[in-house]
Amino acid sequence: MGRLYSKLHKIITLVLLPCAVLAFTKTSGNVSDNNGQPVAYVFVYNQSRNHWLVTDEQGEFILPFSYEDGDSLVFTRIGYQNQPLVLNKAKSRLAIILPFAPLRLDSVTVAGQIISRHNSEINLRRVERSSDLGAVEHRRLWTTIPGLYLKSYGGPTGISTLSLDGSPSTHTKVVIAGFDLTSAQNGQIDISQLPPAFIASINYAPEQAGNSSAENSEGLLNIEPTNNATGFSLSAGSYGKLSLYANFDFNKANWNTNLLIGRNNYRGDYEVSWRDDSFIRRNNALAQNYVSWQNGYIFNSRAFMRLMVFFSEQERGVAGQVWNPSPDAFRRDALGFSGLKIGWTANESYSHIQTLHRHSYERYVNPQIAIDSRHVVTTDQIIYNTNRQLLNLNLNLNLSLDLTSDLKSDRLQSKQAGNHSRTTWTNVLALPWGLNKNYELRPWIKFEYSPDLYRKATWGGRLAYRGSGLINSISGSYGHYYAYPTFNDLYWQPGGNPDLKPDETTKYELDVFLRIRSRLAVLFNCYYKEDENLIQWTPVQSYWQPSNILRAERKGAKIIINWSLPQLPIDGFIQGVVTDSRNLTKGDNYTKALRYTPKESYAAGLNFTLRHWSFHSTVEYVGQRIAMYNWPDDIMLGEYLIINTSLSYKVENRLGWFTLVFGVDNLTNEFFESMQGYPEPGRAFTGTIQYNIK
Repeated sequence: MGRLYSKLHKIITLVLLPCAVLAFTKTSGNVSDNNGQPVAYVFVYNQSRNHWLVTDEQGEFILPFSYEDGDSLVFTRIGYQNQPLVLNKAKSRLAIILPFAPLRLDSVTVAGQIISRHNSEINLRRVERSSDLGAVEHRRLWTTIPGLYLKSYGGPTGISTLSLDGSPSTHTKVVIAGFDLTSAQNGQIDISQLPPAFIASINYAPEQAGNSSAENSEGLLNIEPTNNATGFSLSAGSYGKLSLYANFDFNKANWNTNLLIGRNNYRGDYEVSWRDDSFIRRNNALAQNYVSWQNGYIFNSRAFMRLMVFFSEQERGVAGQVWNPSPDAFRRDALGFSGLKIGWTANESYSHIQTLHRHSYERYVNPQIAIDSRHVVTTDQIIYNTNRQLLNLNLNLNLSLDLTSDLKSDRLQSKQAGNHSRTTWTNVLALPWGLNKNYELRPWIKFEYSPDLYRKATWGGRLAYRGSGLINSISGSYGHYYAYPTFNDLYWQPGGNPDLKPDETTKYELDVFLRIRSRLAVLFNCYYKEDENLIQWTPVQSYWQPSNILRAERKGAKIIINWSLPQLPIDGFIQGVVTDSRNLTKGDNYTKALRYTPKESYAAGLNFTLRHWSFHSTVEYVGQRIAMYNWPDDIMLGEYLIINTSLSYKVENRLGWFTLVFGVDNLTNEFFESMQGYPEPGRAFTGTIQYNIK
């Protein structure tokens, strides 16, 4: 009876307190041509402020915080008509259409249209961090992306990794402005090394159809770094939280630069309940320093440059599992990267070349078990991409070529895994066929080669329809993907398995976007994934070792409802995810669900803005998961429901914008774990004051 009551309580909470991911207080949008195709590298010039920016390869853009109603913008791209725009109620998401040249039009004012995603790509969720949210933590930024599961070793001070659709974390790719920061050592990214203040938006695309050499079976999570106006933010809260950062933004006619410097401190110790006992979980302190620098330059109307530099260093206690604490263990780690991207356009093509240097360091010390490990990972990468039109007949039939060539070198120096290096050359060729203005067929093939290790070809394709009525878009796709074992998988001591086979995934996917009304949209995604030789770490005697699951399958469905009310500043979403995963390898675990894969998860959202006040709330529900296979019963992690809220007040004067935010995370003080033995913190309060100059 008590369990039934608990379920009903959670369902009622989800219905009565829907939650939005984030408030869209920044203006975002996309640029497309007459046929609905994205237009890459469009220059957006703010004539009122002598400021500019460039859209990405998918035509997506986010306007800086300093842009205001009444600002006059011009969208410019060679081969297309210039399109002016006067910002009006700039909190809407904009859809800009650039007519093809050589048609000449008089100046017009373009009205923005609220949309939920780019029509020609499969973008299920775009999360945007605004000043109205204050100093949010990663869980609030990431966990309302459908199908994503955040694994944290104990709150914001612990290592945090991501898993999509029940896959291993090595299958989940996170890129920053198109730069892949995955560690070659373990195939993951620790998002705790990325301070939330660094993140402006997160875009989730489950299927890219050969758009990127980083694409895999789970799709991509792309982070756009912050570009706020000059200002500072100070936050303080529960568990000894203290955060401070300053942002400097400078702009000229053809040049801009943005510098972000900050520090996060957590005392981190918090009360937990374990086996009818309550005590303080200690040794959770974190000190994090970080800096990022972005610089952009427009050479002329056809070319631009973007330079990014980022560095963060962390010193943290490692509390250990709750039943086996580590009061003296600590970890020091650092992540740094520099990336350069140069893009250029022509009448019927656009191209870019980008380079990346990534360097990370980690030291872990635990005197109790005599561990003092050190790891240094270095990656150098160069990517060339070109997209050019091969055939165009009356705009009804066109053929393009999209080619990416990626050369990458990874090097590891490790006390536990040894010294190793690996060179990989990846080429991806896609041939998008525009059958008419509504249909596109996009086949692709991918060649991967690493000397003395492997040579592999994979392929796939997507057929998409884009309309203007109830069915805004519908697409179906197929893909075959390949993942070679990481350095840790092969060489870690003890436990590395040099006999591991690469894992391969075959994926079928269907995406439907329904525009029911102008303020009500429904997105539906379903998939079937079959995995061969899936790599999974499991305990063997006194240590962990990776092994291949010979065959597994995952199938599921996701639904997202985006809504807003007419004449009222209220909007939100509701989403649900159902996943059925099975280990199909004969043995003790045959037909069992994959570890850490919930059968169901839900989220919902609400944003409300009235004059100077804004209210935002998020709800996240995750069902039961298997943490460890066992006999006679598997070890399970319980379901949980987390509610987060924030209330902000923003005032403007001649000095700039002042924003005050009061936030509560885990409002109901829920006890939960995302990793076995690492309980998360309870209710946490945070206060933030932020100032940005005009």
